[in-house]
Amino acid sequence: MISFNIAWLYVLLALNGITTQFLQSAHESALLEIAADEERASANTLLSISSFGSVAVGFALAGAIASSMPIEWAFYVNALTFSFWHYSFF
Repeated sequence: MISFNIAWLYVLLALNGITTQFLQSAHESALLEIAADEERASANTLLSISSFGSVAVGFALAGAIASSMPIEWAFYVNALTFSFWHYSFF
C-alpha cells in the first residue's frame, strides 16, 4: 500500500502536470505578440533551447546535489530557485 505522504506527492504531481499543460500553451502563444514576424523562428528556437536546456541542467544539478549532500539540500535548493524565479517577475 502507498503511504499517505507519497499519495499526496502523486496528487501534487498530477495537478502540476495538468496546470503546466495550460500555462505552457499560454507561454508559447505570447511569443506571437512579442516577436516580430521575421524574428519568430529565432525566438521560438531560443524559447525551446532555454526550456529543454534548463530541464537538462536542472536534472544534472539535482543528481549532483542528491548524491553529494544530504537529501534535504535538494529541497532547500529547489525552494531557493523557486523563490528566485517567483520574485524575478515582480
